[in-house]
Amino acid sequence: MKILFHCDEFMPSNAPCAKRMGVIASHLAKEGHKITVLTSSLNKKYGEYNPPEGVRVKYAPSIPMVKKNTVFRLLNNLSFAATSFFASLTAGKADVIVTTSPPLLLSISGYLISKVKKCKLIFDIRDIWPDVACEIGELSEKSFIYRAFKKIADFMYRKSDAITTVSPGKVEKLKEKLGEKYADKIKYVGNGLDGEFVLHSIDENVKEKYGFDHRFTCVYAGNIGKAYNFDHVLNIAHEVRDMPVRFMFFGNGAAKNELIEKARKMELSNITFQDPVPQHEVFTLLSSADLSIIPLRSGEMLDTVPIKLYEVLASGCPVLLGAKGDAKNILDHSGLGISVDPEDEDGFKKAFFEIYEKNYTKAHREFAKTLMLKKYSRQKFADVMHNTVNELAG
Repeated sequence: MKILFHCDEFMPSNAPCAKRMGVIASHLAKEGHKITVLTSSLNKKYGEYNPPEGVRVKYAPSIPMVKKNTVFRLLNNLSFAATSFFASLTAGKADVIVTTSPPLLLSISGYLISKVKKCKLIFDIRDIWPDVACEIGELSEKSFIYRAFKKIADFMYRKSDAITTVSPGKVEKLKEKLGEKYADKIKYVGNGLDGEFVLHSIDENVKEKYGFDHRFTCVYAGNIGKAYNFDHVLNIAHEVRDMPVRFMFFGNGAAKNELIEKARKMELSNITFQDPVPQHEVFTLLSSADLSIIPLRSGEMLDTVPIKLYEVLASGCPVLLGAKGDAKNILDHSGLGISVDPEDEDGFKKAFFEIYEKNYTKAHREFAKTLMLKKYSRQKFADVMHNTVNELAG
C-alpha cells in the first residue's frame, strides 16, 4: 500500500511531530508499505537524514519563523500548506494520506490532497486545536481566531475517514465533542517512547562537557514553550540559590527569551540555558540528572502527555510533574517522582524538597524504564496505525 505522510516537521528534527511521524513511517515501511513523507525543507537545517528502506522524503519550501510570533507562525503554516499541496502533485499515487495537527491550517491542505489523489484521509491530532489554546490562555472562545479555527477543526472531523490521537483523554474528549456518529473512527495512537532512545549509552564526555559533579542537577530538555509554566522552576531556583543545586535547560521555544530575561532579573546564577542537543546527549543528560521538572501551565490540560515524560522516565530520572489527568497517571504508575497541581506554587516547592531528600533506588529507576518500554512503546502504538491503514484500505 502507498501511504503519504503530510507533516511540516520530520526527522532529523527532535520536534514531537518529527519523532512521532518518523517512528510511525518507519514501522509501516517495515510492514511492507511504500511511504512518501511530504515535509518542509526547513528540516534540512537539522542535518542529513538517511531514510530507512521503503521511506522516501519529498521537501516543499516554507517561510521560516524568523520571530516566534503569530504573524510569522501564520506565514510559516500557510506557506507550507500551499507549497506542500503543489509538491504533492508530483509525489505519485497514494492509497492513504496521514495529515497531522498542529498546525491545524495544514490539515486543509491534507484534505485537498486526499481529494485530488482520491485516497483515504487520516487526521492525526497531537493537540486538539483551538481548545488547547484556550486551556493555556492564548485564545478566548469569543475571539475571531478561535471561531475560525473551530470551523476548520469541525470540517476536518467530518471529512476524515479516521482520526488518530495521542492520549486516552483526547480520545474521550473527541468522542464527547463529536458524538456517537463519529466515535468509531477515533483511534488511540499514543506518542510513547521511541525504543531506540534507550539504546544510547551514557557518554562520559557529555557529562564532563556540562560539568556534572556533586551538585544536585535538574535537567529540562525539550520545547521551552508557552504550554509550560517555568515560573515554578525559577521560584524553586531562587529558593535553593545558596544550596548545591543547579538547573539546566536544553532547547528552544516561544517562551525561552522571556524565561532567560526573568532569570537574569532574579539574578539566578544557578540556571543555564543551552541550545537543543542530539538525542544521544539527551539520554546522557537525563540519565545523569537527579531530577527533571515538567510544569504544564494549566490543570485543564488533562489529556496532555508531553513526549519528554516518557523519555525522562525511560532514562531512570525522577520527575517533578505539574499536571493532572493522563500525564499524572503515567507518572504515578511509574513511581519515579511526584505530581502536583500545575497552579500550586507551594506544592511545587514542597515536592522539590521531598525529592531532594529522597533516595530513589536502582530498582525504582529500572521499574520506570521497563514500564515505558513495555507499555508505552511507540512501536507498539504504530501497530494501531498499521491496523487503521489496513481497515481503511479494506
